[in-house]
Amino acid sequence: MILAYVDDSGSHDSPSYTLSAFYTTSKHWKKILREWLGIVHRYKVNAFHATDCANGAGEFRGWSKRRKAKMFKNLIDILSGHSSLDGCSASIVLRDYEEVVYPEAHEMFGGPRVLAFQLLALEVVKRAKQPVAFILDKPPKGCTRSVAPNVAGSIPVSHPNFLSILFYSSESFALFSGSPLHE
Repeated sequence: MILAYVDDSGSHDSPSYTLSAFYTTSKHWKKILREWLGIVHRYKVNAFHATDCANGAGEFRGWSKRRKAKMFKNLIDILSGHSSLDGCSASIVLRDYEEVVYPEAHEMFGGPRVLAFQLLALEVVKRAKQPVAFILDKPPKGCTRSVAPNVAGSIPVSHPNFLSILFYSSESFALFSGSPLHE
């Protein structure tokens, strides 16, 4: 089975909405986690939040540009050093979506954010060629926790490799609380 960690990017006023996923087996996630947490602990932070690091906020306040860049590089090296780790993204340009999608279709898709998840999920299950469980630390923006489990049923094709959508808090899934996709 493949585990795909999904996270979104952009703010409420972004012109587009993007979801990205990294995916591999749980065995490989354990290896990546061990290396990832080694770097996080070496830099004496609880978790890596890309936005905080880039902006010198939170635990990264007072860090030099060089130190932040070195941490980024070390973490990217971990991800790029694992040939079993794959990734992909799906984006919706919100203005284009609003111009071309009829209100009836909007209801069917669940909105641009749910549509982005559907597109991403379909791409991951096609590429993975084996069962995939999707892990999100929160529902896609615009999709409540109570609605999100129904997203699986709204995937437009019945794909045998689409297993489930699981929600984990950042604290309960240590790798992802410090992933480059988080924040």
